[in-house]
Amino acid sequence: MRNYEPVKTTNYLPDEFSDEAVRFIARNKDKPFFLYLAYNAPHAPLEATEKYLSRFSNIQNPRRRTYAAMISAVDDGVGRVLAELRKQGLEDRTIVVFLSDNGGPLYANASNNAPLRGAKGTPWEGGWRVPFAMQWPGHLPPGKVYDQPVLSLDIFATIAALAHAPANPARPLDGVDLIPYLTGQKTGPPHDAIYLRMYDKGAFAVRSGDDKLVIPKRGDKPELFNVTKDIRESKNLAGETALRPVLEKLENWRAAWNSQLVPPAFEGLMQRKPNMKENTAPED
Repeated sequence: MRNYEPVKTTNYLPDEFSDEAVRFIARNKDKPFFLYLAYNAPHAPLEATEKYLSRFSNIQNPRRRTYAAMISAVDDGVGRVLAELRKQGLEDRTIVVFLSDNGGPLYANASNNAPLRGAKGTPWEGGWRVPFAMQWPGHLPPGKVYDQPVLSLDIFATIAALAHAPANPARPLDGVDLIPYLTGQKTGPPHDAIYLRMYDKGAFAVRSGDDKLVIPKRGDKPELFNVTKDIRESKNLAGETALRPVLEKLENWRAAWNSQLVPPAFEGLMQRKPNMKENTAPED
């Protein structure tokens, strides 16, 4: 779609997205712009052209080979976007943020989240710990590795702060401005805790420092992990007496946070509506 009009594509779709992103930058180089580039790769269906498949002839598993090829297409596209920013003299005036929306869905493609536990759709680290990179030459220190937990909601808060958008005390943001933390103006973690709720499953996760509380699904007892020492989330510490205060604190935080939330405005794709029937033929 371009605006509200369908567009017939003839090229490999990730390349189409890259082409349009580069054209967008060129068209808007003389004014402020926001570009949200959401690649369909490496999402299913697993499809790649020979241009990218040929780079991974050493991979025998055909699904894994296609998966790698799709990642390579994204790599090329991101490189083209960065090159266009440099070409247009916009590199030091543009914040670039790169991240995924979730961990790999092991059941659907050839992704591999090792050594993390779980996958997309789970509260384990394999479901929601993803790469997150920022670039802003001249403003952010190059090559810096930031170890404190952050989340995608921080992107909006960061951009809002840089744009001097007025705050609304009645509607505070969940995210925080990351720039002072990345430049060293502020120390300590940006968040006391990061929360996850999977409404349809009744699953939760709360990460605070090294500690992570997990409720795998509705009705399960809270589990506790030290994700710094145990990145695989293999040892449940909830039964250790010395850590009972930590477990209770995180559970109280989770309950207080959850009490502020409302049900989702839209049902998830996997949620069945009560009036839906299986194998229902379309009406005449």
